Amino acid sequence: MPQTRSGSNGDRRPDDERERTAETDSQRQQGDTGPAEWFAGTAIRAGPTLIGVVLLLFALGQAVGLPLLELATSALTTRTGQ
Repeated sequence: MPQTRSGSNGDRRPDDERERTAETDSQRQQGDTGPAEWFAGTAIRAGPTLIGVVLLLFALGQAVGLPLLELATSALTTRTGQ
């Protein structure tokens, strides 16, 4: 009768395959990403941030009674603002 080890048969991988799997897992956990993922992440964060700033300026302008959004837009379109 064959002897069996305690544990599952799925643990019988060669050592080099285990090392590669551990290395890949650690890279994923460290956030090792390429430039495309970096640009996509930046765009995803920048879009809502820009919308939030516009809404904040509009809401504050409405609360105070000044056209803060128009003032900010005209300031950014001047030569000094650019």
